[in-house]
Amino acid sequence: MKKEILIATGVFLIFFFYAWLRYISFGPFSTTDFLFVLNKSFAFAVIGIMFTAYLPVAYRKLRRDILGYAAFYFTLIHFILSLILLPGKYYHHYHKPDGRLYFDFKMAVTTGIVAFFSLLVIYSYFKLKKKSGVNPKIFGCLTCTYYLALLGHVYFLGYENWAQPEKWHGGMPPITLISFIFLLLFIPLGLYFIKFTRRDYLTREAAKTHTE
Repeated sequence: MKKEILIATGVFLIFFFYAWLRYISFGPFSTTDFLFVLNKSFAFAVIGIMFTAYLPVAYRKLRRDILGYAAFYFTLIHFILSLILLPGKYYHHYHKPDGRLYFDFKMAVTTGIVAFFSLLVIYSYFKLKKKSGVNPKIFGCLTCTYYLALLGHVYFLGYENWAQPEKWHGGMPPITLISFIFLLLFIPLGLYFIKFTRRDYLTREAAKTHTE
C-alpha cells in the first residue's frame, strides 16, 4: 500500500507544481488564489492517477484498487472545493451578462456531476464485491460511463482555449487540454484492463464450478 500512496502523492505534487507555475508564476493569479490552484491540482491528479493505474506494468504487483480509492477521494475533494469556489470570481466568465450560464458550462457541470456519481457507484460496487469478485461486464459499463462523462466535463470546461496558444500562461498548455489527451490515451489502456479483469473473472468462475 505504501507504494501506491507514494505514487498518488507523487502524481499530485507534480501536477500541483504545474498548476502553480501556470496560474501563479506565469498567470494572473497570486498566492491568495491558493484554493483555486489546489482545486485544479486535485482535478488534474485524478486523471494522472487513473492513467498510471491502468498502465500495463507489473499488474499483480501494483494495488490498482488503492490507486482507485485515491482517485475517488481526490475527486471528492475536487467536488467540494468546486462548490466552495463556484460563487466566487473564478467562474464569472461562464455567465452571460444577464446572469445565466453559457451552454458549455452547463454541460461541463452536468457531465462533472455524472462523472462524480459514476465514480461513487464504482467505488461502492468495488467495496461491496471486492471479496466475492467484481463482474467485469458491470465494472466495464460503469467505467465507460464515468470515462465518457469525464471526457465531456474536461472538453466543455476548457476547449475554447485549446487553439489559442497566445493565451496560454507562460506558454504552458491548459490543464484541460493535457487531461483530454491523457483520457484519449487512456482508451487502449482501459480496454486492456477490462479484458484482463474479464479473463481473471472467467478463470475464477471456472475454478468455482470445477470445485463444486
